[in-house]
Amino acid sequence: MVETNVFNWLAQGDLSIDDLPSNGDFVATPVQRAELEAACDDAKRGALPAKFSEVVTCLYSAPFAFDVPGAGFDQGRWTDGILASARVSRCYCGGGALGQTGLASSIRQIGPSS
Repeated sequence: MVETNVFNWLAQGDLSIDDLPSNGDFVATPVQRAELEAACDDAKRGALPAKFSEVVTCLYSAPFAFDVPGAGFDQGRWTDGILASARVSRCYCGGGALGQTGLASSIRQIGPSS
């Protein structure tokens, strides 16, 4: 797993790609990519994701989390490895349509079924 600061050191020239070990994959998550893309400095916002793409050889999904770019719906995974997805659906109650659109997610029941 590549520490996010490594991309900053690479972009600044404090570290060279040749200095990195070469005996395996460089693993990262979409959360790290989102952090780099959110850099405040315009130059870094362009350079950091470019270094990420140049270095990372294996991208693993992060665990699902609300309000974490790179780990939200259609990005993060539940603990069983299933991608957390959201879909828009019509809400029906008692046979009649409520006429509202609701958010339904792939959350499964936890605990004994009744």
